[in-house]
Amino acid sequence: VVLDGTLYVPNSFTPNGDGRNDLFGAIATEIDEFRLLVFNRWGEEIYRTEKLGEWWDGTYLGTQSPIDTYVWRIDLVEGSGEKRTLFGHVNLIR
Repeated sequence: VVLDGTLYVPNSFTPNGDGRNDLFGAIATEIDEFRLLVFNRWGEEIYRTEKLGEWWDGTYLGTQSPIDTYVWRIDLVEGSGEKRTLFGHVNLIR
């Protein structure tokens, strides 16, 4: 997902320890407030951060999450003051 060149969210990641695409999160500029939530297929929140630069490592309660498609939600306030809520999905591949 790309939002006006200020936000990038990948659609897959591979937390397998090879040092490439091991973490999931957003890359953004011109964002004043930010919150990322990740949900499993049952709608249970399994990850949350309010800091850009913090990334989900594919675990929940210290255990590796299974290969699956997860839903994410981002609430943000742009530098212009505009509030947005975005939804998408990410594929966890091992």
